[in-house]
Amino acid sequence: MPDLKIYLSYNLDWLIKYEKLKQSFFILIEIIKLHMSLKIIGAGYGRTGTLSTYTALNSLGFPCYHMFEVIENKENKTHLDFWNKVANSPGGQ
Repeated sequence: MPDLKIYLSYNLDWLIKYEKLKQSFFILIEIIKLHMSLKIIGAGYGRTGTLSTYTALNSLGFPCYHMFEVIENKENKTHLDFWNKVANSPGGQ
């Protein structure tokens, strides 16, 4: 059986490094949000992980828009007309 003291010491060191890495990651996300105005369109067919991507980006603090907002939110009813026009227009317009 491994020495419990060594085991705990190793795992505590790993946990401290993990927490520091996690803090650094969230600090990096905040810097990106403050200094970049990049907008991304992540278009995908249904059942390809778009809701998971939406959820992940929102949890990191990046505001997102998903098509379920068009269908489920009655305040966005006008969005449906816009997206129908986009879908039915010739490419490149």
